Parts: sequence; C-alpha cells; structure tokens
Amino acid sequence: MNKFSKRLVVLFGFFLCIFQAGFSEEWMPDGMIVDKRGNVIHMVEMPDDFTGPKKTLTTLAYMAELEKGQTIVNLSKSKAFEVNENFKENAPPPNDGSGFLVTKYLRVGDMTLPTDVLGGAGTVSTGGVFPLSAGPQIGVMIKAGGGVIADLHVKKYADIKKLPTVALVPHNIKALNKYKIGDALSYGVTGGLGLMVGAGAAAGGRFGVGASVNVGLIAEGTWLCNVRKTGVFTVQARYVKRKLKRLIAYGSLKVVKTIGQAEVNKFWGDGVGTFFEFNLSDKEGLKAYKRFLRGDVTHAQKLALKVKAAKGFTSVFSKKSNLRRGLMKTPVRPLMTYESKISGNEAKGKLDIPVLIGLKAKRGENIVITKTKVADSGLTVKTHLGVWKDERETFGLLKRNNYRLAMFAGNFQRIFKHTPTGEVLVQNRYGGNYKYQYHSEKLMEGELEEEIINLASRVGFKEKLSQLKINQAAVNIRQYLEWKGKEVSLKGKKIALGPKSKKKTLGSTKISADLMIGMTAVKQLIYKAISNGRNWERQAETRAKKWFSNDKNKRWELCTVLLKNWSTKLGRKFCEVKVLKNSRDGMNLAYKSLVRMQKNIADHDYKGFSKNFSKFGKGMTTNQFTFNTILSQATEGDVHFIIQWEGERIPKGELVLINSKKFKYNGLRRVRK
Repeated sequence: MNKFSKRLVVLFGFFLCIFQAGFSEEWMPDGMIVDKRGNVIHMVEMPDDFTGPKKTLTTLAYMAELEKGQTIVNLSKSKAFEVNENFKENAPPPNDGSGFLVTKYLRVGDMTLPTDVLGGAGTVSTGGVFPLSAGPQIGVMIKAGGGVIADLHVKKYADIKKLPTVALVPHNIKALNKYKIGDALSYGVTGGLGLMVGAGAAAGGRFGVGASVNVGLIAEGTWLCNVRKTGVFTVQARYVKRKLKRLIAYGSLKVVKTIGQAEVNKFWGDGVGTFFEFNLSDKEGLKAYKRFLRGDVTHAQKLALKVKAAKGFTSVFSKKSNLRRGLMKTPVRPLMTYESKISGNEAKGKLDIPVLIGLKAKRGENIVITKTKVADSGLTVKTHLGVWKDERETFGLLKRNNYRLAMFAGNFQRIFKHTPTGEVLVQNRYGGNYKYQYHSEKLMEGELEEEIINLASRVGFKEKLSQLKINQAAVNIRQYLEWKGKEVSLKGKKIALGPKSKKKTLGSTKISADLMIGMTAVKQLIYKAISNGRNWERQAETRAKKWFSNDKNKRWELCTVLLKNWSTKLGRKFCEVKVLKNSRDGMNLAYKSLVRMQKNIADHDYKGFSKNFSKFGKGMTTNQFTFNTILSQATEGDVHFIIQWEGERIPKGELVLINSKKFKYNGLRRVRK
C-alpha cells in the first residue's frame, strides 16, 4: 500500500469516527477563569429546562500557585477617567460612583519543611581555611499552609484602607449583614506528611554555604471552601476536598540563607466537591450551613432530600429596584456535586537574591477527570481536561511583584441526560482554551504599553495591539511621615519619606488574552494535519522568515536583549535561528498531537484525547508564528479571541481580535439564548 492509499484509509477512519461520535452541532467553551488563589475554573452548562436562577455553575479545573497581595479593580466606565499631567500627588483614582472591587489575600502560612533526623551523623569533614563537610540525610517532610481570600466591594477609594486585615467567614445573619450581595470569601487549608532521603554538603563553616539534594514522597490534603452572599439572607457555599501523593526530587543552594531551589515532582490523587445554597433566616438552614463550613455536609444533604430544587425558589417583585429576583423558601437548595481524579507532573524553580530580585517558576502538565451532577436536573457531565501551564512570578526592588500565567486546556465532555421515561441521552463535545494572564501589584507608567507589546510577541496581531489606547489616571504616589494616622507637617508642608518618583504609578493592573476554540475548528485542524502531513508544519517557519525579512520588526520584540536601541546583524541572526527552531518544534508537536487525537477518538480514549489536546496547545502557543499559523487553518470552524484589562487606575475594557461567527460572547461567557 503506497503513502497516498494509507492517507485515504486514515482519512476514511477519521470521518467514520466523527460520524459514529454523533457530533451534529457546533459547540464553543466559555473562557477559563483564574481566581485569586490561582485555581483555574471552567464552566458547567445547565440544561434549558432547569428552573434555578443560574444557567451555569463553576467547577475547579486545577490548582495553580497563589497570586499574593491585593488587587483593586476600578468599576468606573472609561469616560470617567482623567488623563491629566497635573493630576495631584496621592490623588485617589477617578470614579463615577461605581466603586471598587478589592480582592485581598490574607495568608495564614505556607511551607514545606524537610527535617534531617540524622542530625549530621555519618558526616565526613575536612579542615583548612574553608572546611567542607558532607553526609547523608534521612528525615521527614512536613507541609502546612492556608489562607483566606476576600472579594469585597467598596464605594470610595478611601474605604479600602478600612477593610479588615482578617476576614471572618459570615456564620450568621449578623456577620452576613457586614457584606454586600456579590461579596465572596474563599479559604483553604493544606497539610501533608512524608519521608525524604538524600545528601547534603556545607562549606565555609560560619559563612553558611551549603547545598543538598533529596528525594521524598509526601501525602497532602487540601480543603478549599468558597462562600458568596447571594441575597439578604442567602449564601452559596461550595467546597473541594483533594488528596494528593507527590513523589518529589529537589535540591537547594544556601549562602547564609537559601537563594536557590529546584524541584521536580509527579503527583496523583482524587477529590470530591459539593455546592449548596443556604437560607440563614431558617433555623435548620443556618444549622446546616455552620456544619458545612466545618466540612460536614450530611445535615444539608438530609434537608435537601425533603425538598425539590424546582420548588426551592419563588419569584417576587421588588418595587424599589423594579427587578425580578428569586427568594429561597426552603432551608437549603442543592446545586451540584462532583468527583475528580488528578494526575500530572511539575517542575519548579526559585531564585531569591534578598531584597533585590526573586523569581518563582512552575511548568507542568496534568489531567483532571471530573464527574459533575447537577441537582434535580437529570444531568451528569463527565469532563476529561488536559492542562499545560507555565507560571512565573517575580518580586523584589528590581522587578517588583509581577505574575504571569500561560496555559492551554483541552477538554472532552460527555453529557448524560436522564429522561423521565428512563432513557439516557448521551452527547459528546470538545473544545480548547488558551489563557495568558499578566498581573502587577504596582505597575509603573509606561509599563502597560510594554506589556501589550510583550503580549503581541506571544500571539501576534501587532498592528491592532500597537494601536490599543487605554485611558490611564497615573499619579505620583509616595509616603509621608504620619503620627497617629495623620500626616505630619513642617511649616505647612508634609514631610516626605523619600524622593518623588520620576515615574507615575498605575497601581494594581491586570491584562489577559483568552482564546476559545470550537469543536468544528478542532475537527478541521485534525483533518488538515492528517491530509497535509509534514507540509503543514512548515507554514509557521515561513511566517517567521517573512517577519525577520522586514527591518521594521525589531529583534527585542522576540528575543531578550540588554539594550533595545542596540542591534547587530549577528544578534539578529542568532535570534532568527532560535525562533525558527522553536517554530519547527512547536508545529511538530502540534501536528503529532492532532494525529494522536484522531486515534484517541477512534479508540474512545477520552483521557488520551484531552492529554494530547493539551500537548497540541503547548505546540500551538510556542510563539506568535505557530499561534497564528494554526488559527489561520480554522477557516470553517469557529474561534473567539479576546483581550481584556482592568485595574486600579485604568477602566475595565476589552478588545475582540477574532469574533465568533456563530455565538455571541459577553466577556468570557457565551450568551445563552
């Protein structure tokens, strides 16, 4: 059989698998949401005949690292912002009365502590000016951590300082009255215990120079709970319990204090979760809610069996707001339960030069399989989610606090609808999500434009993004001497604690890019990869060569340089060689993954499909040339690509780079008809 015949057989098998799967309608996923704790959340759609007030519910996709600190989002419209060079120092951001959404992370603690029980026994030492000692290590690893995240609304900027430094979860109506509808709290606890073996060495004696390499196995448990006020007397509460085992290999370098760490780990485990709404004005509802906060869900489940979710709400008409809303008339209302299994691998690194600069990085892949049951709807959704992610966080005087997340999630969902006659209707659907998110706690003037150019280097669309203008109310902010909460003046002038900064600050700022890939587009990409073979891979390389042939495109847009205005032919050539290689490698990975995805469909291997889907995403998002090459191939399918931004001194806004041809989106969510 020649190559052409083999390709025909493969294509016939592809179409046969698509026909057997019964994919008759286009489907597009919502955008992925990253919460303050770093969890990536995907949406579970409700059936059309569900009578509750929400058409979608959220479920956790995977747990990322923590975004620390405080985020302030100005809720004003764009026209409210002043762009004025003479904006007063320390002036609050302009606001049209919409107020601010403040997300605070109140950390309890987080640490992994290896302890050497040998205490130096068996160590071999040498003398001299710089003595050296080395020996085995055997011991335990203890992991502990926790924290509370609060999403709070304030009307005035000055009220942000008055927000509590310790957030209390509302456990009764009195405590609930301190929060506004929409306010939310999330809290979590992590703990673990394991064994480790390895070796360590130290040099210089009192100079405190040392290094160690260890391998350990640790069992850890994580408890996450989220509470959101939904009405005067009602709250929605959900929790996730997850148990993981980690096989860890790690090393560290110490100079007086630990300045470098590296870790590679493989993990696996499972979890359960549940989601309820509670009526705190009802005695039994309050009792069930308090137990729920402690992890006891049995009382809520017993109450839920007594009522039907469809009758758990009644519509009332509010004369004051002239809006229709739902009031609970039962103690509890079940919303959702789900089970999950997770496995994956991660590589972590940390560099910390005290005060000056620090870097944390994490890269890895994982598979999450969730089985979600939507209460009293007869609906069960089983999702196979493959995730590739790359997280980076910088801190210190030279870099301040910046956080970047790049990730791709490929999912295959099976929807089981149980009909009143006992039939089970099965629908399969799949789609992909790419997310890039940048967050800075103290963004300086000019850096927002730099980050937009950085975004263009990842996804392309340079012409559109370079024309993006975001209203900014930058201002010089510096501290002044205070006494009992009031600024001290000398001869009528405030006493500054430092020189006035040359750059103005924008404060807390976030910008993100989200791509949603529809089911037809994925099928088309699989078809083109199989039919065109290796020729399909070379298109990204061609795009990259065309980019470098244009002298207006600067090397620093793609490759790291010390000085932007300094350029050499040799440096540009090195950059081109690097980019071309990355483009070839990225397209090769995307091509192989698409071919494997077709086989996974034929074998009904949904876990393998989502795993290879995430690898496809990793190859696709290698650089702007692989990204745009693959997007250009989805001519018949549907994609939606959007840029969003928000912050303390900029308005919330968005720019749609590619508009869905079939669906309408409101931000990251599809508008349901």
